[in-house]
Amino acid sequence: MTPPQTIAALRPSAPTIDAVLSHRWARILIPSLSDLFFLAALAWLFMGVYGWTALLADGDLGWHIRTGEYILDHHRVPHQDLYSFSKPGAPWYAWEWLSDVIFGGLHRLAGLKGVVLTAGVAIALFATTLIRRMIWRGVNLLVAMLVALLGVGSSTVHFLARPHIFTLLLLSVSIWIVEADRRRESSTIWWLVPILLVWTNLHGGFLVMIAALGVASGDQTILKSSAPSALVRMINAGPPLKAGWCSTSYWTPDWRAATSVGLASGAERSISHASDVS
Repeated sequence: MTPPQTIAALRPSAPTIDAVLSHRWARILIPSLSDLFFLAALAWLFMGVYGWTALLADGDLGWHIRTGEYILDHHRVPHQDLYSFSKPGAPWYAWEWLSDVIFGGLHRLAGLKGVVLTAGVAIALFATTLIRRMIWRGVNLLVAMLVALLGVGSSTVHFLARPHIFTLLLLSVSIWIVEADRRRESSTIWWLVPILLVWTNLHGGFLVMIAALGVASGDQTILKSSAPSALVRMINAGPPLKAGWCSTSYWTPDWRAATSVGLASGAERSISHASDVS
């Protein structure tokens, strides 16, 4: 009779999970925790009490769609009020024109469901970046999930098909880039330039990133780092980042444009000064 130890030795050993994931297609086809979290967030958005219509609870989406369709039809951004009954033709600026074009194009391709689906994907990606960033920082998985769920849950009042959903996602991604640069300096920080270039024309929330950059520089000054980070070096370079902050289709003396330029210049000077102090 063959001993049990011999039989066990003859059995083919089951591949470990690391061995399975060493294959490219396995990494692509086997869902990760982030994939499952993304799908769960998406399902939660569309399978709630009110379903996908909850993302349409704000009436502003209507004029965002119509403005986007106007830009698609006329190949230019509007400079006059398109909707006012009391002040027709008054000066007006579609500062979120790129979001308008996205919503207008989606509406023509797939109706309101296409707009809502895109908004839902952006929100789910925002939620996923939160938990991914915490795990990347070494946070316990269960703690990361709990904090991510609490953060996403507290943000639900803002979960609407409107331009600010792009700020939720881009702010989370941009902060992650800054944190990665603070851990290890690399050229990845330069991705902030194209991100801000697009973000400026999606939603005015890009100004929050200026404040975040100032906080990052101030914190580095307090810690008395031995050398300015790639972030500070890039801001000292000035023109590329400033172009990203201030880029818009409206080159006018309007007070909002002047305010944006002034804030960008002020933040640039403050962070440059912080770099000199450190």
